[in-house]
Amino acid sequence: MKRVKNNMQTDQKYKMYLWKQKKEYYTEENGKILFKEDTPMEIIESYELWQKQMQKLNDFPTKRTSGLFSFLERDTKEKPKQEPAKALMLAKAFIQRQNEGLDFSKEMFAPGFIMIDAYKKVYTSYLQIPKYNTKKYMIQTHLKNNDMIALLWTMEDMDKVTIFTFDKDKKITKVQEFVCSN
Repeated sequence: MKRVKNNMQTDQKYKMYLWKQKKEYYTEENGKILFKEDTPMEIIESYELWQKQMQKLNDFPTKRTSGLFSFLERDTKEKPKQEPAKALMLAKAFIQRQNEGLDFSKEMFAPGFIMIDAYKKVYTSYLQIPKYNTKKYMIQTHLKNNDMIALLWTMEDMDKVTIFTFDKDKKITKVQEFVCSN
């Protein structure tokens, strides 16, 4: 019974290619498929399935989903060129200063700056940002979009993701930390 079910699923999976095997029922002119009048309905349905699948494949790169990292998805709108390198350097400097216990520069932050740490504690001033005084940290990778950067990094035995939001002047407006594992 199970084997029959798997064969049926396989048949359904490849049903969309049935029309290509039956060349006697269609002709191709200028990139368009034209079916003959006596074409069986299953051949036409197969072609329609194939068309739907091709449309899904074409739509996939521009499909938008929501979630934590949805801001990293491809944006189809034309946007002015920005300097993500400056923002990335600022984000890395933030992690370095926080971990090594160095003071933050006021010029790094936009008015109205806010930070939410991994434990949901909110800081509204750069002077309140907690410092760890450790050299045991490593930035592993980053993901960036025009006004946001996510740094994936490790501190001692803890993996973290820190998301930075920047204003138009590339000053930090928001920092949010997440702990991935302990």
